[in-house]
This record gives sequence, C-alpha cells and structure tokens, in this order.
Amino acid sequence: MADLMTTVMTTEQLLEKGHEFIEQGDWGKAIEAFTQAISLEPDNNNFSAQCFYCRAFAYRATGANDNALADANKAIDLDPTAALYFEIRGDVYKSMGEDDKALADYTKAINLDASKAGIFYNRGWVYFLQSEHEKAIADYTKAIRLDPDDAGFYYDRGYAYCAQKEYSKAMADYTEAIRLDPTVDKFFHGRGWIYYQQKMYDRAIAEFTEAIRLDSNEALQFKWRGNAYNKQKMFDKAIADYTEAIRLDPDDAQAFSNRGWAYCDQKSYFQAMADLTEAIRLDPAYANAFRGRGRVYYQQGKYEESITDLTEAIRLGADDAWTFRWRGQVYLAQENYDKAIEDYETALTLSPDDEFRKICTERIEEARKQRG
Repeated sequence: MADLMTTVMTTEQLLEKGHEFIEQGDWGKAIEAFTQAISLEPDNNNFSAQCFYCRAFAYRATGANDNALADANKAIDLDPTAALYFEIRGDVYKSMGEDDKALADYTKAINLDASKAGIFYNRGWVYFLQSEHEKAIADYTKAIRLDPDDAGFYYDRGYAYCAQKEYSKAMADYTEAIRLDPTVDKFFHGRGWIYYQQKMYDRAIAEFTEAIRLDSNEALQFKWRGNAYNKQKMFDKAIADYTEAIRLDPDDAQAFSNRGWAYCDQKSYFQAMADLTEAIRLDPAYANAFRGRGRVYYQQGKYEESITDLTEAIRLGADDAWTFRWRGQVYLAQENYDKAIEDYETALTLSPDDEFRKICTERIEEARKQRG
C-alpha cells in the first residue's frame, strides 16, 4: 500500500479512493484506505461510521466475517439511525449462517428505510433458507415493486414458487426474468426444470439446450438435459450429457449414478456397475446409487449383493414402493417367499398407481402359490 502511505491525502480523498478500490475488486487496498481515513479523524462519528461500514463491506468480500462484524457493530454504535449499517451487519450474519440475527437486522433496516429493494430481497432470501416460502415471496414481491427491472428478483421469486409447487406462477416469473435479461443461463434452466416436472420433456430439453448455449461450462445443465433425454428413453444422448457433466464436475455423485442408471437401461451392466460404484464412493449416503447397483446385481444374478444394496437404499431413505418391489422380486428369485410377500405388500401400501398395484398383487399371488 506504498502509494497510500507515501501520499498525503485528506480523509475525503481516502474515502473516495477506498470506493475506487472496491469498484476494482482490490479489497486489500480498500481496507487500507478506510483504515487510514479512520485514523485521521477518529472523533468524527458520522465520517468514522461511513468508513467502518465501507471497511466492513470490504472485509465481508474477503470472507473475513469476524472483522466485518466488528466494523458493522462500530458503525451502528456511532450511528444507529442508518439503515445501511444494519443491512451490512445482516449480510455478515447471513454469511456466517446466523439467519435469525440476519433477519433481525434486515427488519431493523427496513423499519429505518423501506425504500431499498435490496434489503427486502436479502430478507426474502433468508426466509427462503428457513423454508418460510410465503414470507420469502412477500419480500421478493416488495423488492420487485421497488425495482421492477431486476431480473434476479423475478428468478428468485420463481424459485420460491417452485418450492411450493406453484409452477404456473414460477413459470411467469422465470419468463419475465428472461424478458428482462435473456443472457442468463439459470433463467432458462428454471423454465426447463418446470417443464421437466410437468413431464413436458421436449420443452425441457429446449430450455436446457438454450442454457447450455449461454454457458457450456455448467455441469448442472448437462445433467438435467440428460435426465430429460433419459425420460424419453434416448439413452445414448442421456449418457453423452451425463459424461459431459462428469467431465465438468468429476465429483458429482448424482451424475455418475444417473449415467449408471442409463447404462442399466441399455443393459450395459458392466459400465452401469462401474458408475454406480463410483457414485457410492463419492457419496456413501446416496440412496439412489445403492438402489441402482442393487438392480444391476439382480440382473447379474447376484441376489445376496442385490438384497444388501437395496436394504441399504431403504435404510438411507429410498423407502418407496419401487425399492420394496425390487427387493421383493429378488427374494422371489431366491424362493424366499415370505420375505417376497412382505416386501410386495409394503410396496402396495406405498403406491396409489393401479398398474403398479396390479403387478405387486400378481407377484404376491405367485409367491403364495409357489410357497404352497
């Protein structure tokens, strides 16, 4: 920081210089400028409060949350009427995962100045993290009223609507976000995700493809387009997309698992086994990978291994009708009729689907006949 140390500057010049460094992303120099400004006028409360606020902003940008919190506290002590100071402290608390304290500060900031869209947006984001989706939507809506041209506000409100499965409202928000800024890949991803949930896979693929065109380095887009291809039984295209997702993010257990399932659907069991085993290595608590590998073991005639994996999948949370049905099928192949009947009956209680229930009922009757 020799250029600051050797140049005589007024406090106002140092403050201005600090702002320039913030705009340049040079956080170290910004912190130094604000520190020098504070030292020159320690008794000027209003000025010092501004400097502490600005230094808190810079510290938070570097991840030095403890320093940022200390400076935010000092700014508030010097001027408890400034909404900005409570907002920055709320931001720091949010970064530290102290959501309740962040909410309290954002609310205080709003009480002092309800004209800033960003404060409502930030409070809405914390509400969303706490699964308070109605409150999040209310705050995002207030942010939109104050700044109707911010595409990100619409996107995040759409995300909250998705969490409530209000897909038509979410679609409207994602579409408005795209109208305001058609260059952001995640906006198209949001629409694609809704189409996927609605089983409109062609439209989902089109949206994910546009997202990929805008950013071809985002593994998530390839993974979701692969999911849509997989639903259409276009397994070669699904595998190609999962492979690209893995190239971009080789630690993504879900991408390996999804590719393993696609290989299994192609009856390429060797490749499926390799992928599902890698998914389990990356995430030993990933139930769907155990379920998929259990299916592969069954196809290979390795019934004990299949039962072990399917049981682990159930223990990890994949306690749905399909998993019990598959395990029942393995037990039936082992001629363990009592356990097969038990699993098929459990599957019956978990599924409302008539065709699924018909299959389970037929298997139960088959097991009872063979048991005698």
